[in-house]
Amino acid sequence: MKTPILGSLAVLAFTLLSACGFKGPLDLPDDPEFKNRAKFPDVLLPSKPAEPPAKP
Repeated sequence: MKTPILGSLAVLAFTLLSACGFKGPLDLPDDPEFKNRAKFPDVLLPSKPAEPPAKP
């Protein structure tokens, strides 16, 4: 009973810990649409307050 469970856990651990397989430099687009998108810090800490949620 323990062998199938341990085998399944080993396969799961190997799958989760393995790399995705993509190699090479990071390729970021240079088009104008990409430059106007919000960056990660802007999403977390917006400079202007968000609109309050609508009341039901």
